[in-house]
Amino acid sequence: MDVTASMVQQAIKTKHAACPEACPLPLGCPHRGACTRTRVWNYRNSIKAQLWIPVVRKLVEDEAYSGFFLRYRTPPLPNGSIPGLSQSNCAVERGRRLCSSLYHDPLQNPAYPRPRYPNKNGWCDPPGCNYGGEVPGGEYYFDFRNASLREWYVSTYLGQGDANGLANPNLDGFFLDDKWSRTGPTESPAGLFQDAGLTPADVDAIHQGYVEAVSSAQRSIVEAGAYTWQSMANSATAAGPPFGSARHHQPNCSAYMRQACVPGNSISTSPLFYGFDHDGGAGLPHFSFDLAGFLLVRGDFAWLGYSWMGCAGRSCGAPPWPNGSNPRQAPCDGSGRNVIDWQFPPELDRDYGTPVGWGKPGRGYCREKASGVFEREYTRAVVTVDCAAGSGSVVMKSE
Repeated sequence: MDVTASMVQQAIKTKHAACPEACPLPLGCPHRGACTRTRVWNYRNSIKAQLWIPVVRKLVEDEAYSGFFLRYRTPPLPNGSIPGLSQSNCAVERGRRLCSSLYHDPLQNPAYPRPRYPNKNGWCDPPGCNYGGEVPGGEYYFDFRNASLREWYVSTYLGQGDANGLANPNLDGFFLDDKWSRTGPTESPAGLFQDAGLTPADVDAIHQGYVEAVSSAQRSIVEAGAYTWQSMANSATAAGPPFGSARHHQPNCSAYMRQACVPGNSISTSPLFYGFDHDGGAGLPHFSFDLAGFLLVRGDFAWLGYSWMGCAGRSCGAPPWPNGSNPRQAPCDGSGRNVIDWQFPPELDRDYGTPVGWGKPGRGYCREKASGVFEREYTRAVVTVDCAAGSGSVVMKSE
């Protein structure tokens, strides 16, 4: 199972579709700057060692590199198992019993289909998953206290030492998922600290090493002519507008827009990833608000889009989303999942010109023309956002 190679093939085809002459098949772009019309980023988890990445699996299986990863608090018995864990360190896969002394969890990992969750993404068809290795499937964890791990992490995992990473010129950067905070990982089972024997001091030490490694990696990535999600002006999930859903927007929207109207603000001077307020499968319910908000605050480098949505919606018959939308109204595919409606409204192809006065000191920014109502003039359109009403408009000027 080599997901990274598949993602590289997707990147090659995407680049070729955008720049067929500069990035011919089968190899795609000869260098990273060959096609600037389309940027393609790859997924990497910043704290979890996932076996479907070959350069990771190679180290997880090699005892010489066991110090790169979190271990269980006690060594295994002669039969490989470790008693007293919140979940077993062994699993039967492909007819073999596999065990590991390295901590791992089964979250969002491929496994056998289960009758209770017949359509859950990630399940493998019988006879089961094949990680191509000798350890149980699962998400292992980097131990950032290890200086050698941090060096490898920067140079190979997020560097140019991986043929399916930045060494491939068709990739322009990474979506880095999860992080290790002062209180631990953003996604992990409740038993991690106990099973790995981590004290509060250990958790903090891992956090410090993580910050050092990621900071070094981000500098190295930029030097390679690439970028990361976390380096954007809004480095959260970008799964919606930077200030939250349009249905719960009033105070945050006004504060955000006021900041964007100040000349030289960080929103307009930094790369921006502005997410659609989508409902997970049934369209773009607040597209006019999203488009107007994006045009109101954007600087020279900004992207408007879906962020991450997965490849399937929620299970058919699931309850409504917290924002009130109802994915049950979306069409269902044969697996019992909602079909995601990837909309591309024609307004996204329209040329709105440039902000009037942009590039001159203090010129071209938005203004608050009434309390909570913001406006920005482009050479071809006038953009308005009303935070109190949760509405937005882009009115084209007469030609």
